[in-house]
Amino acid sequence: MLFKKSRFIIILTVIAMCLAFAICKSRTRMYTSKTSFIVKNPSILDRGYVFNIGGADKNYFAVPDDVDQVKSIAESDEIYLAVVHELNLSKIYPSKDDGQLIDIVKGNMDFTMKDNKNVELSYTDTNPKRAAQIANAIRIHLEDAFMNYFISSNKEIIKVLQQNTDSLQRKIVMLDDSIQTIRSRFSDNHQQLPVRGLSINAAAQSSGNSDPHLLERLNEVALLKDKLATQATDYQYLLEQYYTITDRQLHLFYVIQNAYPKRQPSSPKTVIIVAASAIATLFFACVLVIFNAGFQKVTSRKSFREQRVMASV
Repeated sequence: MLFKKSRFIIILTVIAMCLAFAICKSRTRMYTSKTSFIVKNPSILDRGYVFNIGGADKNYFAVPDDVDQVKSIAESDEIYLAVVHELNLSKIYPSKDDGQLIDIVKGNMDFTMKDNKNVELSYTDTNPKRAAQIANAIRIHLEDAFMNYFISSNKEIIKVLQQNTDSLQRKIVMLDDSIQTIRSRFSDNHQQLPVRGLSINAAAQSSGNSDPHLLERLNEVALLKDKLATQATDYQYLLEQYYTITDRQLHLFYVIQNAYPKRQPSSPKTVIIVAASAIATLFFACVLVIFNAGFQKVTSRKSFREQRVMASV
C-alpha cells in the first residue's frame, strides 16, 4: 500500500523540506551571548568581617537567600533602564519609549540559577557583538545595584564618623589655644615633654609662678586634649577601614565567563530543521495514506452491501 503511494509520499516530503529550507533562509538569525558568575558573600562589605573583628569564621560564598535577592533585583526595571540609556538602545530597537525599550531588553534576557550556585545571564539579539555587550552591561549594573544597599549603609556610617572627627578636631584646636595661653604665663612654650605633669611642674618651678589654679587648669585642659586626640585617632582609624570596604574595587560577583560574540546563531541549524520537517512529513504522509486506504476500503464494502440490497429487492 505504502509502496503504491510512494510517489505521493516522496513529493509531499520534498515539498515540506523545500518550505522548511526557504523559511530557515528567510528568517532573521538570532545570537545568544552568555555570562556566568558566582555571587560572593555580601559580608565582605562588613567592617567586622573584613578585618576579622571577633575572629568569626569566614564564608566566601553567598547563601541561597542572597542569590534570590540578586534575582529579585534582576527583575526590576531600573537595571534595564540604566542599560538602555548607557548603550543608547533607542537608536537600535524600533521604539523611543523607555517602557517599551525596557520590555524589549527584559524579553531578550534570561536569568538562570544553577544547582552549583553559579548564575547564568544570557541575552539574545540579531547582532552577536551587541548581544555580548548588553549581557555584560546588565551583569555590571546588576552587581552595582546589589552592592549599593551595603555600600550606602557604610557611607552613612562614614558620614557620621567624619562629622564626629571634624567636631573633635575643632575642639582640639580650641584646647590648643587655651593651653598656649596658659603655658605662656609659665614661659613654657618650648616644653614638649610627653608626660604633661612633669612639663607643667618643671615650667612652674623654673618661672617661679606657682599659681595652683592655673596649674590645675592647665593640667585639666592638657588631659582633655589628649583624650580627644586619642578619640579622633580612633575615629580616623575607623574611617580608613570603612573607606577600604566602600572602595568600588571590591566586587560581589566572581565572573566565571564574560559574554562574547557567538559565531553561530542560537536557533537550531538549518540542517536539523529540514531533517526534522522531512521526518515529520514522511510520518504524516504514511499515516494519511494508511487512513485513506482504510477509509476507501470501508466505503467500498458499504457500497457493495448497498448494491446487494438493491439487487435482492
